[in-house]
Amino acid sequence: PRRSFAVLEDMAVDPEQRSSGIGAALIGAIDERVKERGIEWLFLESGKDNLRAHSFFERQGFAEISHVFAKRLTTA
Repeated sequence: PRRSFAVLEDMAVDPEQRSSGIGAALIGAIDERVKERGIEWLFLESGKDNLRAHSFFERQGFAEISHVFAKRLTTA
């Protein structure tokens, strides 16, 4: 069966405001909106070396489930 999902993209909190509860409040609000729509899964990506963000997302109930790979096909 098909599963419904949402993708959280480009969430950021001003560095001076981090650890003040803003990020947790944002995730909470997003969770509620997604659940209201009957969506089963919420996905996000985080840079592989962004360990502080990884810890934050894990505290919010996210778990690492895959690795994302990329390949540049053209030069900028």
